[in-house]
Amino acid sequence: NNGFGRLGCVAKAGSNCTSNPCAFGTCFSSAIAQNGYTCQCFPGYSGLLCDVANDECKSNPCKNGATCIDLDNGFLCVCSVNWKGKTCEQTRDTCGGRFYKREGYIKYPLSTDAGITSGRKCTWRITTTFSKFPYR
Repeated sequence: NNGFGRLGCVAKAGSNCTSNPCAFGTCFSSAIAQNGYTCQCFPGYSGLLCDVANDECKSNPCKNGATCIDLDNGFLCVCSVNWKGKTCEQTRDTCGGRFYKREGYIKYPLSTDAGITSGRKCTWRITTTFSKFPYR
């Protein structure tokens, strides 16, 4: 056994991997590597010593205004109210939401063939100014 990094087994004495140089990876003795070993990184890590945590959110995988949370071995998208799916790419069948446009119309259901569950309470959050409402 050539050993594993700080999270795993200790290498046999006399190996180039004895000092466990690979922080988050497996060490392999190598006659062609300059330092006598190479590191094979665990998922989520990179670098010569597997000591760099990859930021899976760097590529902006979450869509439609979602918040990305970087995890040890991947990412999590926290979707806004009207979206779902791993990257918030699917429309959620809801009857509420928030609108940030200056003007427009609210319509539910989104299509004429969509059904509405009986007894469902729909809420909308609309931000506007008092000047949009005429006083009489």
